[in-house]
Formats: sequence, structure tokens, C-alpha cells
Amino acid sequence: MTKLDILRLIKLLSAIESVMLVDGKRVPDYLLEDMEKAVENLTEELLK
Repeated sequence: MTKLDILRLIKLLSAIESVMLVDGKRVPDYLLEDMEKAVENLTEELLK
């Protein structure tokens, strides 16, 4: 996976989270936590 691929995934996850919150959709906490952890992991990999 390239750095560009990682950046695209981070942006996608961020956009999905934003849309869910703006639309007022109730998302289970575990899904938000999983998304946050994925973004953290991808960010760490991107910064290597």
C-alpha cells in the first residue's frame, strides 16, 4: 500500500464519519471507535 493509498483511506474514513454525524445517524460506539483506531493506525503508517 502506497502513502497515497493510505492518505485516501484516511480521507474516506473521515468523510464517512462526518456524513454519519451530520445526518444525525446513530452509529454504535464500537464502530466509531474502530474507525478512530483505523485512522490512528493509518496515520502512524503514513508518517513512517
